Amino acid sequence: MRRPYVTIALTLWAAALFRVCAGPREDALLSLWTRQGQGQARDAIALCQAAIDSGALGGYAPVARTLLGRHLLRDGRHTEAAAAYAAALSAETDPVSRAADTQARRWLTRLDREMVVAALRRWYAVNVAYPPSLDVLQTMTNAAALPMKDRWGQPWDYELTSFRTLPALKAQRYRLESRTLDRSSSLATVLRTVESTNTPVRLWRVVTQQPPAIEIEVTPPDDKPRRGTLTLGSSVEGIRLAAFNERYALCSDGDNWLLLLLSEAASKRGRP
Repeated sequence: MRRPYVTIALTLWAAALFRVCAGPREDALLSLWTRQGQGQARDAIALCQAAIDSGALGGYAPVARTLLGRHLLRDGRHTEAAAAYAAALSAETDPVSRAADTQARRWLTRLDREMVVAALRRWYAVNVAYPPSLDVLQTMTNAAALPMKDRWGQPWDYELTSFRTLPALKAQRYRLESRTLDRSSSLATVLRTVESTNTPVRLWRVVTQQPPAIEIEVTPPDDKPRRGTLTLGSSVEGIRLAAFNERYALCSDGDNWLLLLLSEAASKRGRP
């Protein structure tokens, strides 16, 4: 008769091995990652959709859904992007699902904000002034579909602002932000930043394989490199470790995925 503690030990060992070893799903994700980054947005959209439909990604499907949303945004297809991100929303607790859910909420909040901005423009066209609060927008046509909260359920942070040189000119400017995203609430601004600003992240070394722990180096724009250690689900400098196997570490910066190959670890290259 097999003793209970032996069974438990074998189960834990199998689970640990599954997280470290790269299998067909990890290979499928690596293939998608490599191919979707090489072509135009429309080619990447087709690749992501095919990967989702194939079912080959297993638990990595949320990665493909958020990549799909990102490429749809690049292609200007906001409605379809919103649907892709909405499909990535999840109550699952594994690190990949949590990271994908966070990305989806952030981008969906920005897309929702665009709807509120459009409503403010319509109000301004009629009143030649912006409203003192967002509540009055609900009196407009189709107001029922207007998102009055961000994707974390928090009301928008909205206030009228004035011109520094023309303080007497009232209700001609406003600030509209998510309390969670703050200054990164604007879709257009973030899209421009993502395309023009690069925050290099490189894998420095693998600290331990089980439990997974890696050391990364992050170099923010106009700042010095900073290092930190990541474990599954933890974050350093805004970078979160979502998955780890013998070939790569999958991370998220909140808006985008980062796939760091273990073979390119700085310590292996003898870099200082």
